[in-house]
Amino acid sequence: MALDTTARAFRILGTSDEVTSCDCCGKVGLKSTVALVELDADGNESETLYFGCTCAARAMRREVKEVRREVAHADRAEIARKNAERSARMDAENKRWFAFLIERTGGIFDRHGRPEVFEMIQRLGGFKAAREGYAG
Repeated sequence: MALDTTARAFRILGTSDEVTSCDCCGKVGLKSTVALVELDADGNESETLYFGCTCAARAMRREVKEVRREVAHADRAEIARKNAERSARMDAENKRWFAFLIERTGGIFDRHGRPEVFEMIQRLGGFKAAREGYAG
């Protein structure tokens, strides 16, 4: 039994390889599905549904190729968001590591004022010893 999508609005979240059945028509064994979030009358997000590409296009009253293009755009945006999040975590961890090295060694800097990480690590007895001190 197909899901009634009449007069419903959706926003594309991207693709999902985890859900392989269509919430609209019930087809199973799909390679991937389009994750759609349903929008209420005020534009607020409610339920997330997973449709095959054709059902997503029908539900959104759009062409399949347009939906595929929007899905690809949403997937790229999600990858960029995750990369930026990971980069921010790595930057924060590097700052803590550099602060630890500077605190423990008094800081060793090159002629441009940049920290000499290798020299500070060596002063602490090598990488293993420095990381053990940092973790402890």
